[in-house]
Amino acid sequence: MAKTPQSSTTLQSIDSRTSSANPFNDWFANPWKTTFTAFASIVSLIAIGYGIASHFDSEGFKIEKIELKQEYGEKLQNAINECREGKMKKYDDDINQIRATVETLKKQK
Repeated sequence: MAKTPQSSTTLQSIDSRTSSANPFNDWFANPWKTTFTAFASIVSLIAIGYGIASHFDSEGFKIEKIELKQEYGEKLQNAINECREGKMKKYDDDINQIRATVETLKKQK
């Protein structure tokens, strides 16, 4: 049975389609290009993921930071107001307790 030109071209086209579908054939044909392309794809995906994650994380961090600043700002302002109004009694008691503890520790040495 003799091959006709039409059947041989059909077989060649089928062979070329199956060989290009195999990724190893591309790598063997041009290993540097394939390796670089794969590496660039991985780096791009990591960069995109990091960008998305850091965007959402930084927004939450900014909100939390602002809330903490407001909370501690209010506490500081309350302490300043209490000092101005002469309501240092509770702080004086704490300071006296600390001094007494330090004195007893010194005596124990």
